[in-house]
Amino acid sequence: MKITAPKVRYRPIVETDEAAIGEILADWNHDNINAHRGNRFDSVRLTNTVNRWLLDASVEPPEIPLKTSSLFRQALLMYMDATSVIDSPPDKETPVGLVVFVARGKTIKVELTAIHPSYRGKKLYSEFYPTLSKYAFVTLGADDITWQIPTNVAAGKHATSKWDGFTTAAGQTTGETGARDNYSITKTQWQARLDDASGKEFKDLDYAFTA
Repeated sequence: MKITAPKVRYRPIVETDEAAIGEILADWNHDNINAHRGNRFDSVRLTNTVNRWLLDASVEPPEIPLKTSSLFRQALLMYMDATSVIDSPPDKETPVGLVVFVARGKTIKVELTAIHPSYRGKKLYSEFYPTLSKYAFVTLGADDITWQIPTNVAAGKHATSKWDGFTTAAGQTTGETGARDNYSITKTQWQARLDDASGKEFKDLDYAFTA
C-alpha cells in the first residue's frame, strides 16, 4: 500500500522499520505527549510498541472503504519526495515522520504524529496533513477525524492552523503528562475547506492511492 502526492508519501510500517521509528521517537515518552526524563522510548518499549502496531495490522487489516463495524489500527511512515520543502532533505528512502491512527467505525482517531528531530520546525505537518486527510475522507470514506495537540506545544497548533474555522474544538483532556486540546473535523467541514476560496491548494492536490 502507498499514498502519494507531489511532495510527500506514506507507506505502512514493516518489521525492519524499528530503527527508523526509534530515531523519529527518540525524545518522545510512552504515551505520545511530552518527552520527560525517565519516561522515554527505551529499546524494550520501542520493540514492544512496534510489534503491537504490526500485530494489530496483521490481525485487523485496513478495511477500505470503512464500514460502521470497522476496527483497525494503522501505522504509516512519512517521506519527502521533493527538495523544495526543506533546505537539506534526507534521502527519499529515509522516513521523516510517523503517524498512527485507529479507525473505529467511520471515525479516524489520530493517536500519534511525529516528525524526526532533525526535521522539526520545517512546517512539514502542513505538507503531510492535506495528503492524509484525502486518504481518510476520499479513500477510506471516513465521516470524521479526531486528534489531540498538547496545549503547550505551539508547533502542534501551527500544524493545523490551515484548518482554522473548519474544525471543532472539543475541550481538553488532562493526563499525567499534561493537558491536551481535542479537535475534530467532519467530512462536511473538510469539503467546505476545499471549496473555500483559500482552499485551492487542498482541492487541487494531486493525490494517489495504491493498494
